[in-house]
Amino acid sequence: MTLDSLSQDTIVTYPGGDIEGRATILAVLPVPERDDQLMVIVDKTPVHPRDHRSPDQPADQGYMMLGDQRIELRDCLTAAKNPETNEVFLDQGIPKDRKKTAGWPLFVAHIVDKAALDADAALGQSVGLFVDANFRNKLSYIHSLSHMASLALNKAVNDCWKKPARKDSQGNNDFDGTAIDCSRIFPDHGEDRYRLGNSLRRQFQIDEVLGNLEKIQSELNKHLQAWLNFSSITANIMPAESRLSDRRMWKAKGNGFFAKIPCGGTHLERLDALRSAEVILSREGADGLLMTTRPA
Repeated sequence: MTLDSLSQDTIVTYPGGDIEGRATILAVLPVPERDDQLMVIVDKTPVHPRDHRSPDQPADQGYMMLGDQRIELRDCLTAAKNPETNEVFLDQGIPKDRKKTAGWPLFVAHIVDKAALDADAALGQSVGLFVDANFRNKLSYIHSLSHMASLALNKAVNDCWKKPARKDSQGNNDFDGTAIDCSRIFPDHGEDRYRLGNSLRRQFQIDEVLGNLEKIQSELNKHLQAWLNFSSITANIMPAESRLSDRRMWKAKGNGFFAKIPCGGTHLERLDALRSAEVILSREGADGLLMTTRPA
C-alpha cells in the first residue's frame, strides 16, 4: 500500500475523554490479509486504537456516520508510513526497530467493512466518529485500577530490594517498571505479568517475595484500599489532545496522593468511582509472577 498525501500524525482526543468528534477522511486503504475490509484514516479522532508496541488496552468500539449512513467500526489499529517509500504498514506489520521508524507518521486506522464504504467517494468527506461509551468506561475503569495496583505493589515490595532501584512517582523502588513483561486490560479485570529473571535477581530478593506471596498480597491490597477510600483523587491524561506518536502521562492527585505513569490508554477522571478492588498474586511458570486486578 502506498500513499503520497499522508504526512502528519492523526490528532487524537481520547486522552481528554472525548467519545465523539468530526473529522475529514484523508485516505481509504485496503487492509493486509483482510480482503473484505478497508482502513479509514482521518485527520482527528476520539477513537482509541490498539497500540502496535504496547497492545495492553483493546481498541474502542463504535461507528462512523458518513452523511446518513452508519458504518460500524470492526477494529481500530495503528498504522505508520515510511516517508521515503510512502509504504503504509499496519499494526504488527510495522517494523519493530524504533530507530528505523523514527520520524514516521503514525495514524489511527479505523477498520470497516469494504461493502459499507465507497472508498473513492469518501475521500475528503466530513465524517462523524462515535465511541461506545459503556465499553470505553469499562476499559478505563480497569486501566486506572491497574495503575493504582501497580503502585501498591511497588510499595508492598519496597523493602525487598538488595540495592536501590529507580523510583516510581511516589518514591518507592519501581518493581512494576523494572520487572513488567506485559499487561492486558479486559472489561472486567487487568493482568500484569512480571519476569523474575537473573538480572532482576541480582538486585531484588525474588525468593523472599515468592515465599511470602500471601503476605505481600495482603499488604498490597491494604495500600490499594487505603488509596481508594480517598474521595477526592482526580486523574487525567496529558496532553488531552495531541499527535498519536506524542508521549502521554497519566497523573492522579488529591488528598495528599500524587502519582504519574507514562500511558497511552484511557482512564477515569475521578478515582472515587473505583471504590474497592481485589488483587491476586500468583506464580506463573518458573520465573513469572502474575498480578490479577478486578473490582471487588
